[in-house]
Amino acid sequence: EFSDIFDVGHFKNILKDDVHVVSTLPASHLRRRPMSISSLPSEVDEGWIKNHLLGSLNKYGIVILRAFDSKITKDLTSDLQKLRCKVAFHALRFRTWIEELGQKVVKRMSQGGPYMALHLRLEKNVWVRTGCVPGLGKKADQAI
Repeated sequence: EFSDIFDVGHFKNILKDDVHVVSTLPASHLRRRPMSISSLPSEVDEGWIKNHLLGSLNKYGIVILRAFDSKITKDLTSDLQKLRCKVAFHALRFRTWIEELGQKVVKRMSQGGPYMALHLRLEKNVWVRTGCVPGLGKKADQAI
């Protein structure tokens, strides 16, 4: 679950001025309303979202999207792109126990071992796919 991995309070606090984040759905929205989307394009833009999801959102007040984030194109309006980057790089923070485990790994690695490798998927293709500037410095940002 999201709350098992990420700090929900921090997530809500960072996004409170941008979107309304809820932890649970009202009972009236707990029934499953399957949506039939015949084929999901490899990149989804705002027009596609409006054409395929806005009707359901207006009708039911909610749309649940799973495994959808990597399909959203980086070609968004500047406001949506800023919100997307804010979520990805400011609102998402690991829970304390995960942060502490990460610090243990870093400490062991700096002391020469033993250590394990932890792959957090922060390679170039992830940065490119998000469309967000990683803030690693002008030279690194340009390379990415």
